[in-house]
Amino acid sequence: MLKQWLKKDKEMIGRMIAAPFVATIIICFVTSGLYVENISLAIANLDDSSLSGEIVAAFENHSGFDVTLYVDSEEALQEAVYSKEATAGLILPAGFGKEVTEMKSPNALLILDGTNTTISGAAQGYASGIFKTLNAGIQTQALQKSGVPSQSIAQMMGNFTFVERSMYDPYSSFIYNMIYMVMAYMIQMQFLCFFLMPLLWEERENNRLTLGNKMMYKRIGLMCILTGCSTYAAMFLGSKLFHFPIASNFLCHLVIMLAYMFALCAVCFVISLFTCSRHKRYFFEIFCIAGPIILLTSGGVWPEFVTPNALTTIVKWLWPFSRVVMPFKTLHLKDTGWTAVLPAVGDCLQFGILWVMIGIAICAWRKRKGNGYRLMVVSEHTEN
Repeated sequence: MLKQWLKKDKEMIGRMIAAPFVATIIICFVTSGLYVENISLAIANLDDSSLSGEIVAAFENHSGFDVTLYVDSEEALQEAVYSKEATAGLILPAGFGKEVTEMKSPNALLILDGTNTTISGAAQGYASGIFKTLNAGIQTQALQKSGVPSQSIAQMMGNFTFVERSMYDPYSSFIYNMIYMVMAYMIQMQFLCFFLMPLLWEERENNRLTLGNKMMYKRIGLMCILTGCSTYAAMFLGSKLFHFPIASNFLCHLVIMLAYMFALCAVCFVISLFTCSRHKRYFFEIFCIAGPIILLTSGGVWPEFVTPNALTTIVKWLWPFSRVVMPFKTLHLKDTGWTAVLPAVGDCLQFGILWVMIGIAICAWRKRKGNGYRLMVVSEHTEN
């Protein structure tokens, strides 16, 4: 049986082994940078004072900014940000230093390009850190001029140092959000588009799509096991090279993957009843168009509570990805073991059984109507 499987699916076996490794390396390489740095900054220093010069120097020396442009007016700075010559712009108004020495609390203006909230948020955080540090120095100088002893100033201000770094994601590294979601989606694309649907179409067109087609079940089962093993191996390698968390229990990973692919097989069985190999181009096109919708409504990009309840329910019963992506991420990111796996497995089994029943009902209806093919129960058949 193993030799027959290797003979029939040798090309797909190679794909399912190689694809997770390639995807893991590419995703990790692209998203492995933790911090947003070297944000392009334009500066309009309209104040000729030592304090404004100190502020400009602080921005120039900060790793989060790359000062690429100096202008002499607020209008020129705004135009630089609007035209995307710079991502952020800093304006120090005339008389800024004088007002500070007079304790009048003047305002500096930071203009941000908000088209990328991650970068603009990082720029805002870095600028806030710079001004807080300078403000502490100014307060220290003011206290010294007031005759407060240095020891008392140190006690009041606190004796600490810190380094502010704005991460790509405020809760964790961007790679942690991407690798688990993309891996589950890549499995779906590869398994479904290049193996499962072509197999179901082939078996249907050759009148072998039957409940007794043991060879078909074996091919699907072995491919599911191979996929579960290859994805874990790829993620294990990625965790060693790029240091992202992975579940210590391989069995948990394999079980949730098998449940996920069972759910995919069930819904694809129903889809195959209304399509054939002649439609594969249209099927792939529609699936590629629906892919971003599947991702965006799965809970992996935005949490479920920001999605209408009715839409979440519909999505979960139309496609199994949303039932797996967050438990899959939780399993590996937090190593929760069976706590995350068992509810997801139950959801996938429930989903799969429902869609298998729908498919069998459609076949029975077609049999009564006498059109199309029928799903037969046979005791044996030729496996070739």
